[in-house]
Order: sequence, then C-alpha cells, then structure tokens
Amino acid sequence: MLKYFVVDNAVRLKDRVDLLLKEGFEREQLYVFSRYESRADDIAEALHISQVGMAEQGVMSSIKNLFTSRESELRTQLMAVGITEQQAKTLDVHLDAGKLIIVAKSATPL
Repeated sequence: MLKYFVVDNAVRLKDRVDLLLKEGFEREQLYVFSRYESRADDIAEALHISQVGMAEQGVMSSIKNLFTSRESELRTQLMAVGITEQQAKTLDVHLDAGKLIIVAKSATPL
C-alpha cells in the first residue's frame, strides 16, 4: 500500500504522521521529502521517521545522486519508494513551492 500527501509545513506533517500511525503504518514506513535536504533531515529526526537511503534506492542510484541536482535526486528517491515518474514530476512543483511531502509505504495491505 502506498499513500502520499503534500503538506504546507512541519506542523501539518506531524498531524499527518500521527494519522498514518493510527492507520497502522510504522515510523520506518514513512518518508519525508523537502526541497532542502537539511529541512528534511531535521523533520525526519524530530518525528523519528525515515528518509530514502541506499536500502530503498540501491547503491548505484545513491552514488549517481551525489553528482546530480537536488531536483533529480528527489525524483529518484520518490520513485524508489513507489511514486511514478509522472507523479514525481507533479510533486516536484509542490517541493519548489516550499511544501513537504510525506510518503507512507507498506509492503502489505493494512
């Protein structure tokens, strides 16, 4: 099961995390995305949720992202957790506007 939401700020993101946890998702199944890496890092750490890493996107994509733009890196990471390429392009517009994205991904239906 895959769900994603666009939120305006970290407070709204926390509210969405709380709802997803009530639905049965685990914190390790929740991923936060922000145009600014440090912002995503801070939020993920504060809410004890995940960010896409090598386990989700693989070694080659992780290395490739070291040499690409943040925009390309975010699209690759979004697709690594199950977002389609077209959805990633659409979500990129929201990231440009300063919004946050939370993706909830479960291997089994809840």
